[in-house]
Amino acid sequence: MREVRMTFGEHLEELRRRIFIALLWLALAVAMSFVYGRGLLKWTMGPHEVAIRGAIRDHSIAVLE
Repeated sequence: MREVRMTFGEHLEELRRRIFIALLWLALAVAMSFVYGRGLLKWTMGPHEVAIRGAIRDHSIAVLE
Protein backbone atom coordinates (compact mmCIF):
# COMPACT_ATOMS: atom_id res chain seq x y z
CA MET A 1 0.00 0.00 0.00
CA ARG A 2 1.30 3.42 -0.90
CA GLU A 3 1.83 5.92 1.89
CA VAL A 4 0.07 9.22 1.33
CA ARG A 5 1.14 12.33 3.22
CA MET A 6 -1.58 14.82 4.04
CA THR A 7 -1.46 18.03 5.99
CA PHE A 8 -3.74 18.61 8.95
CA GLY A 9 -5.95 20.86 6.81
CA GLU A 10 -6.23 18.16 4.13
CA HIS A 11 -7.27 15.66 6.79
CA LEU A 12 -9.96 18.07 7.98
CA GLU A 13 -11.20 18.57 4.40
CA GLU A 14 -11.39 14.80 3.89
CA LEU A 15 -13.24 14.39 7.19
CA ARG A 16 -15.68 17.16 6.26
CA ARG A 17 -16.34 15.53 2.88
CA ARG A 18 -16.95 12.11 4.42
CA ILE A 19 -19.25 13.49 7.13
CA PHE A 20 -21.23 15.37 4.46
CA ILE A 21 -21.63 12.17 2.40
CA ALA A 22 -22.69 10.21 5.50
CA LEU A 23 -25.29 12.86 6.35
CA LEU A 24 -26.64 12.74 2.79
CA TRP A 25 -27.07 8.96 3.04
CA LEU A 26 -28.71 9.34 6.43
CA ALA A 27 -31.14 11.94 5.05
CA LEU A 28 -31.94 9.62 2.16
CA ALA A 29 -32.60 6.71 4.54
CA VAL A 30 -34.87 8.86 6.73
CA ALA A 31 -36.82 10.09 3.70
CA MET A 32 -37.21 6.53 2.39
CA SER A 33 -38.42 5.33 5.79
CA PHE A 34 -41.06 8.08 5.87
CA VAL A 35 -42.28 7.07 2.42
CA TYR A 36 -42.07 3.26 2.69
CA GLY A 37 -41.90 2.75 6.47
CA ARG A 38 -45.43 1.50 7.05
CA GLY A 39 -45.25 -1.01 4.20
CA LEU A 40 -41.83 -2.27 5.30
CA LEU A 41 -43.07 -2.66 8.86
CA LYS A 42 -46.09 -4.68 7.73
CA TRP A 43 -43.85 -6.84 5.53
CA THR A 44 -41.37 -7.58 8.32
CA MET A 45 -44.07 -8.12 10.97
CA GLY A 46 -46.13 -10.51 8.81
CA PRO A 47 -44.38 -13.74 9.87
CA HIS A 48 -44.45 -12.65 13.52
CA GLU A 49 -48.19 -12.03 13.40
CA VAL A 50 -48.77 -15.47 11.88
CA ALA A 51 -46.64 -17.08 14.60
CA ILE A 52 -48.43 -15.20 17.37
CA ARG A 53 -51.86 -16.17 16.01
CA GLY A 54 -50.72 -19.80 15.86
CA ALA A 55 -49.42 -19.68 19.42
CA ILE A 56 -52.66 -18.15 20.67
CA ARG A 57 -54.67 -20.81 18.79
CA ASP A 58 -52.49 -23.62 20.18
CA HIS A 59 -52.79 -22.22 23.70
CA SER A 60 -56.57 -21.95 23.35
CA ILE A 61 -56.82 -25.57 22.17
CA ALA A 62 -54.56 -26.75 25.00
CA VAL A 63 -56.77 -24.99 27.55
CA LEU A 64 -59.85 -26.76 26.18
CA GLU A 65 -58.20 -30.18 26.41
